[in-house]
Amino acid sequence: MNDPAEGRQTQTCSVTVDVKRSPTDKSVIHVSGDLLHGASATMRQVVANELNRSPALLALDLSGVNRIDAEGIDALVSAPTQAGESDISFCL
Repeated sequence: MNDPAEGRQTQTCSVTVDVKRSPTDKSVIHVSGDLLHGASATMRQVVANELNRSPALLALDLSGVNRIDAEGIDALVSAPTQAGESDISFCL
């Protein structure tokens, strides 16, 4: 079943990225696992896809992240910049 309110889940290497969309036009991206090496590309892609949907608010939940490297930090730093360019509220 493809319910847009439930979003989708993407898993690559050691990271899982799960999107939950609310009926009030808010998206929460839950990231869990190890945000290391190439795994941050998965998160970047999911963030870009959600920003293309133009939600009122995009939140990034990192409570499930075990480890993060410089590439993951760079992806986190770029997310609010991208959201701001699209005039979308962002919450980390």
